[in-house]
Amino acid sequence: MSRGSDEEILLSLVSKDGDSAGNVTLLRQLESRGWDEEKYWRVRAGLLDQGLLLRGKGKGGSIRRPIVVDVPVAAPAAPKPVRASAENALYEPLLKVLRTEWTREMRIESDQVHFEMTAWMGKKDTGGTWTRPDITAVSVRTFPHLPNKYLDIWTFEVKTADWLDVTAIFEAAAHGSRATRSYALLQVPEILDARISQIVNRCEREAERLRVGLITFTNPATFATWEFRVDAPRVDTAPEALEEFIAHLSDEAKKKLSRWK
Repeated sequence: MSRGSDEEILLSLVSKDGDSAGNVTLLRQLESRGWDEEKYWRVRAGLLDQGLLLRGKGKGGSIRRPIVVDVPVAAPAAPKPVRASAENALYEPLLKVLRTEWTREMRIESDQVHFEMTAWMGKKDTGGTWTRPDITAVSVRTFPHLPNKYLDIWTFEVKTADWLDVTAIFEAAAHGSRATRSYALLQVPEILDARISQIVNRCEREAERLRVGLITFTNPATFATWEFRVDAPRVDTAPEALEEFIAHLSDEAKKKLSRWK
């Protein structure tokens, strides 16, 4: 039996509704089909690597399918379309600056980092609304006096000036469950009035408390307007969580990571 068929058999025993299936129960069911433990764990590992299954909880461990969220046909109520449209307009210019001036500022070589838009990951389950960053970067770096390579997953939560509040910091902090460095990129007006200054100051305090980076900008395409307010410290995130997040990234990202090993 081919590996693909084995994967299909195991997938068929796991609910499409996101309910967990216990490893012990699955092994018992598959024994009647001639499977042994070694085969089960091998096929299971392959599906986890592809992001087709996720680890679940329970005695003996379990697996579940990523939850598929149906996108509603009806247009959402205002003002959400305006907000989404405004944020979408920021992504491309921000991404261009991140790939150029920001990487130079952070001393990351262009061949050591990969960026992609993750706000548009569609129906993929990445752990919930607050764990899907707008922009993600993956880097693998070496340092002159250190013997190893260092993997970082950088996440960026974007907010327009019209939707500026401390929630962006909490969202960026949620990314830390599957990243090593998380940032909030907040657009601010050229002149900060008392209200905006108060919001930005609170964002700074929360960013420092939650170990999140904070960058404000006026023009997303002009690096001279970017202000580094809080640097994101490197968080020691569990490798299993990083692997699970990487499984949802593009094939291009995975190919680059394979080359960087």
